[in-house]
Amino acid sequence: MAKIQLQKLVGTAQQANTTAQQANTTAQQANTTAQQANTTAEQARDKANRAEEKVNKGLNFEAGSGGSQKVELGDTVKLAAGNAGENTDGSNLAIKLEKSDNTATFTIGIKKAPTFDSVIVGNYNSKLYLDGTSIKGKNNGTVNSGFTFNDNSISVVGANNSGTAKITNLSDGVVSGSSTDAITGKQLHNLAESIKTVLGNGAQSNDGKVTVSNIGGTTQNTVDGAIREVLEKVKQTQSGLGSSSIAYKANGNAIAIGTKGVVSGENSGSIGGTSDDKGNNVNADSSYTIGNGNSIGVSNDGLKAAASVLTSIKASEEKAAKEAAEKAAEQPKVEAKPELTQAEKDQQRVDELITKLGQEGFAVKLAENDNGEQTKPKTEKELVDTIINQLGSDGLKVDNSKVNTIAELATEVDKQKDTLLTSSATQNVFAIGNNVMISGKASGAVALGSNTVVTNAMSGAVGYGAVATLTTAELQTQVAADIAGEFVQQLQGVGKDVIGEISFGKAGAYNPMTGKVEGTQTRRLTNIAAGVNPTDAVNVSQLRIVNNQVQANKHNLAALRSEFDQERSDLRAGIAGAIATAGLPTVNVAGRSTFSVAGGSYRGQNAVAFGISKVSDNGRIIIKVTGNSNSRGNLGGSIGAGFVW
Repeated sequence: MAKIQLQKLVGTAQQANTTAQQANTTAQQANTTAQQANTTAEQARDKANRAEEKVNKGLNFEAGSGGSQKVELGDTVKLAAGNAGENTDGSNLAIKLEKSDNTATFTIGIKKAPTFDSVIVGNYNSKLYLDGTSIKGKNNGTVNSGFTFNDNSISVVGANNSGTAKITNLSDGVVSGSSTDAITGKQLHNLAESIKTVLGNGAQSNDGKVTVSNIGGTTQNTVDGAIREVLEKVKQTQSGLGSSSIAYKANGNAIAIGTKGVVSGENSGSIGGTSDDKGNNVNADSSYTIGNGNSIGVSNDGLKAAASVLTSIKASEEKAAKEAAEKAAEQPKVEAKPELTQAEKDQQRVDELITKLGQEGFAVKLAENDNGEQTKPKTEKELVDTIINQLGSDGLKVDNSKVNTIAELATEVDKQKDTLLTSSATQNVFAIGNNVMISGKASGAVALGSNTVVTNAMSGAVGYGAVATLTTAELQTQVAADIAGEFVQQLQGVGKDVIGEISFGKAGAYNPMTGKVEGTQTRRLTNIAAGVNPTDAVNVSQLRIVNNQVQANKHNLAALRSEFDQERSDLRAGIAGAIATAGLPTVNVAGRSTFSVAGGSYRGQNAVAFGISKVSDNGRIIIKVTGNSNSRGNLGGSIGAGFVW
């Protein structure tokens, strides 16, 4: 026990020693910290003393004039522009320092006559104003080269007063009616080059000067002289060739070059002609033709052709009638053939006249029904009315009520064949080819190819023998058929949208002898791009795509129809099964059972049904099971129960 207490005392003594050592260490650290604090305080006092010393000294400023001035901290320093006097070193800038109370003022000024080696005045919008001043050379000497500024002018002085000098590095000035900019040598050069180009071969441009010789192949070196020489040669040529070769209409700006050429329209021209009476005839404004025997805007050409045909037929019929009468008088009477009806006689007469007209080169335009089939007139009067309407585009004006026969029509057409429309009736026509005919109402027409005919405004004929004769009314009354076969009037490009036609061929004429349309001429258009817009032409590839789609749709519709037919047969067979099931007898005696069979039929489909029924012994419960099979191979069944009370 005593040993244990002794050990505790020893442990306590050791802890006391450790604590004492720690206390000594802490005291030493405290002494060190106190020494560091004393050192820091001394350094701070030293810095504060030095700062106070600098503050007390203030700031010393020195300028070009005014000497050195002391400025205390807290005083005001002011910068100002003004008269600072002249520097003794001759520099352009002078600075003067003045001290008053607590303000130090620096005045910065430029001497009255500063000198610069060079001056750059801003950029694009800066200006140098000289008002009552002069520019002097070195040591205030006279400038021997450069600019002299006067009140309203600037003169350029050359070296050593030579009188001329060059201004370089100018930007191109604006060339306009209101511009006051200076122009450069490059601009003058370009102007000279453009004049040289206009004058053509023989023109030369050198140092801004343009010279030319033999303008346009003439012997003249001026434009005026060249024009006069050309006019003189034209007069000489016309005099040498005769007025039938070259004719011009001075007041209408029209010219015809070629034998028997006539241009009566204004601002029009004709090139070509023949040695006979088939020279070009242009009776249209702002229109041009190249070829031989062309008639542009001459309304009587169609009438002349029709008059020639009709008169020929009239004469031949009169001759035939006279010969028939003479022959009948000489020969004895023979038994008459069976008499034709009046309708048959009229139709026979119409067929004969249409055939004769066609043989003479006049194709009668027959009307068409809704199916596109041509319908012949039934009487000579109806044929006459048809021809009158056809010749209306050529200027024919006839009272239908007064003309009933071809002979009477021939007389009226012959009277009007020399009637011309004025040139203002047709304009803006262009034709290339031989024997081209453009009627007097075909403004804006274009004909490309020999023997072409255009009688309607805003229309064209392309290719040898092409004919464009449909009127605007005829074009606008035609209809288009949709894919369902129904006629519609409101499609784009149909009806009122149509203003003319472009023909690449010729419509045939109906021959009553053969019952066919003969003489049709067509052309195939090749290399046509696929159409995009509603009124674009389509090519065969697009039609084939549509056809393939139509065929695919037909196939799909056929498959759908087959599927529908099968479904319909299934439904009918199902109905037959229901009918058969409904016909099954049911037992109604308590404790009895029955097996029954029944058949049914509905719209070509058949079914057979069987059933088993059972009534409970007490007669309160009935159970029935049925099944059926139909002619489509489908099975059906039912089960049911009933309670009786």
